[in-house]
Amino acid sequence: MVLLIELLVLSVPVALLLRDAYKTAKRFDFVLDPSELTRQKEDAYLDAAEREFAENSDVAAFIYGHTHLPSVRRLGERAVINTGTWIKQFEPVKVRFGILPRIYVPSFFLSSFRIAEEHDSVVIEYRRIEKLPGQELTWLQRLLARRGNRAQSEDVPQHTVLS
Repeated sequence: MVLLIELLVLSVPVALLLRDAYKTAKRFDFVLDPSELTRQKEDAYLDAAEREFAENSDVAAFIYGHTHLPSVRRLGERAVINTGTWIKQFEPVKVRFGILPRIYVPSFFLSSFRIAEEHDSVVIEYRRIEKLPGQELTWLQRLLARRGNRAQSEDVPQHTVLS
């Protein structure tokens, strides 16, 4: 009973300390969630694309890259193209037994975008080019990793037509 009371007494200052640490991290704009950092970067690129489209009416596509996952986003009759990256990515894969930590499996692919004019329209064609990674996982990691459980990246349309 004494131990339980001590834990309860200690939990209050620890909870206050954690709450203050979290608030301080937010105030100084430390990113605690990696997806939030990705969203902030994408928002900055989309804002830049909108400014470019507003200033130049003859621009049909805004292209940027090196942000891990490729994408094509439509802004009206224009497109914002993210070429992704050409370096090795590590995708988290759940293991067969839930108590073990995730295994990070390397993957490689390149993105190819072809932009052309066809029948008075701008056509964007996407192609994912797979690269075979070397054998970087140990035999135990290969044994424990669940097959087909990799994180799914955003589907990029293979064919986008801008009028």
